[in-house]
Amino acid sequence: FALTDFLLHRGLYDLGKTHLQHAYEVTVARGDTHGTTRALYHLGMIAQKQGEYLLATSFYEKGLASARIGGDQDLTGTILSALGWVTEKRGNYAQAEAYVQEGLILVCDINNNKLYGTLLRVLGTIADSQGNAHQAKTCYQEALTIMRHYGDQEQCTILLINLGIIIANEGAFPESAGLFEEALAVARQLSHLEWQCLALLN
Repeated sequence: FALTDFLLHRGLYDLGKTHLQHAYEVTVARGDTHGTTRALYHLGMIAQKQGEYLLATSFYEKGLASARIGGDQDLTGTILSALGWVTEKRGNYAQAEAYVQEGLILVCDINNNKLYGTLLRVLGTIADSQGNAHQAKTCYQEALTIMRHYGDQEQCTILLINLGIIIANEGAFPESAGLFEEALAVARQLSHLEWQCLALLN
């Protein structure tokens, strides 16, 4: 799946989809549950990035079932996080939070702290969408601390922007400006134009 990651990072979704559909067929034929789960998860990611949230949900749900059959707890937690995010985008906040809470319990059991941070970020997004700025801020801050520890620049950038927006709405403009400046610097290192624009616009 290294080729898939390469294609996704460069926005080559149609090529990635073709590669993954072939991978899915091969892994199913071989009885490779782990490979099938990963193919379904990545197909969900492509649909999500293209704004096809219902299709992404379908892939993620199939991937979740496959991950549970295969007993892959890390991948189960990852897909629960993805389902939480895409379900939030569809406006079903209660179900989105249920996915995330299940994921949080799981990752605590397997001691996957980085995935815990990812799930916290999604939980913050769900709270943010419902107007609960205090809970969102708490989740984002804890998640940012975790992602800084692991050096995950992509998640740090998203969290810095989200925190900057909340803190700006609180009227703490110098603090929010510092967060946006940091986010812009990291986004430039990653050559991520969308995040650069978000940091600049805020």
